[in-house]
Amino acid sequence: MNNVICVDAKNGKIAWSVNLLERFNGRNIGWGIAESPLLVGKTIICHPGGPDAAVAALDCETGATVWTTKGLSDASAYCSPALLTLGGKKQIVTQTADNVVGIDPENGAVLWKHPHRNKYAVHPNTPVAVAPDMVVVSSGYGYGAEGLQISASGVKQVWKNKEQDDHFHGMVLVGKRLYLTPSSGPLLCVNPETGVVLARAEGVGRASIIATEAGIVGYDEKKGQVTS
Repeated sequence: MNNVICVDAKNGKIAWSVNLLERFNGRNIGWGIAESPLLVGKTIICHPGGPDAAVAALDCETGATVWTTKGLSDASAYCSPALLTLGGKKQIVTQTADNVVGIDPENGAVLWKHPHRNKYAVHPNTPVAVAPDMVVVSSGYGYGAEGLQISASGVKQVWKNKEQDDHFHGMVLVGKRLYLTPSSGPLLCVNPETGVVLARAEGVGRASIIATEAGIVGYDEKKGQVTS
């Protein structure tokens, strides 16, 4: 737990291993640091949650530290980061315990940050780009979703909807529609640029969802059934 490990695909042996808590003085969290690392070029992006190292980049061949987020020391929050292009600039977008942040993938500079924290600081859902200059983030426990506009001058909240409090099941963008399941269900179809709910599928509760040729398929957490 809390280790980033590189395994040689040819022989299955460990090429290198980095303990994030030890190297970056990171803080462990309730269920351990548990996001999926992100490969960007020749670096692995991860969330140590340490002083001046909320997020860090490791060399994928050696495990050496390439950069850390100087000035950003938030704890991790289970969020798997995404490489997005917003406002014409490539950036790593993720959620920490306290903020949604945009980070320069070349040097770890914090391009912008927006306060975003629910009562447990649990934010597992990967941010989704819904327009060339807009990203949507969602968190559970009644916090809800936000549409954020990103530009060279920073970040601006365009909308917020507390009903869309996706716990940890993720969001799916299909064309101009965003799909998610709130903490208590049902499946929602949302206009991602305004936050307006366009439709509800009452038969789907709190479910993990994917987009397929047959439509949106969801696996209900409580009922243990698949619905499309």
